[in-house]
Amino acid sequence: MLGQVDGIEPPYFEKYVKSSCNYYTIRLKDSRLNRDELRKHLESRGIQSVVYYPLSLHLQKVYEPLGYKPGDFPNSEQAQEQVLSLPMYAELSEDQIDEVVQEIKGFLQV
Repeated sequence: MLGQVDGIEPPYFEKYVKSSCNYYTIRLKDSRLNRDELRKHLESRGIQSVVYYPLSLHLQKVYEPLGYKPGDFPNSEQAQEQVLSLPMYAELSEDQIDEVVQEIKGFLQV
């Protein structure tokens, strides 16, 4: 349902791939979209979301000895600001999925 929403990039799977979708992580590709504001909007509607990896690996303290610095991996750093994981679990109903999608669409129209 989010595949046709401007500025949102849903997960992509090749046709031959089956995924358990442990996470359903979208990417806000439009620079006008603020991931943290979307999170707040969803939370205000009782919809949980999470940023599982808020900091690229090369910027984490454990990897400091490797000498990487901000700017060394710009694609990774851009993604760390744009990704958001939406609710994903076996008991999630079609109505709940539709509610999440409608709330995202509503946020984008503001």
